[in-house]
Amino acid sequence: MAPASFRLDTLAANLIERLEPVRRAYVDSPEAAREVMLKTTEEIADNVARECRAVMGDEVQARRIETEAVATFLPRYVRLAIEQNRVERWEAITPLNVMMQRLIPLLLGLFGAGLMMRLVAGRWDLVFYVIPLLALFWPEWIGAWARRRYRAELQELANDLGQLQDADERLSPGVEVAEVGPMKAERARRRPASNHEKG
Repeated sequence: MAPASFRLDTLAANLIERLEPVRRAYVDSPEAAREVMLKTTEEIADNVARECRAVMGDEVQARRIETEAVATFLPRYVRLAIEQNRVERWEAITPLNVMMQRLIPLLLGLFGAGLMMRLVAGRWDLVFYVIPLLALFWPEWIGAWARRRYRAELQELANDLGQLQDADERLSPGVEVAEVGPMKAERARRRPASNHEKG
């Protein structure tokens, strides 16, 4: 069983932390974002795999790290990241966005409120004018919902990598983590002495 620091879910969490600044830096360049994300993912996975080989001597887990980071984690992350960048571009305050997301819905809402007041006059007049004003905050509501969904999907991605790690370990129960170097020496030092050694 791989220790926590070399598990796929831990790797996924570390990759997300490193790739999020990359995503935000390439909001307007999806193709450039893909290239940089691929390069960053490969570098991080190679470093973790190299450390896994050096510290644990676990070639199986090292290859698992190298493979799953690029084949499983990266495609899903890139898809989620590019979709989130699209949402953030739409949420950005630009003249076009202000017109499309705030002013037009507001004008349509006021027009609809005027029609409703003709049909249902009386105590509901104020409500018909207040509701269209909510359109001014529509992009913020959509953005907050999208960010919440994005965080949940990233957590789901890390959890899926953890389940993949567990499934792989169940399918190969005979693969033991090799103890090499300092770990083996430390285990030997902590092992209680036998009766023969005590005598």
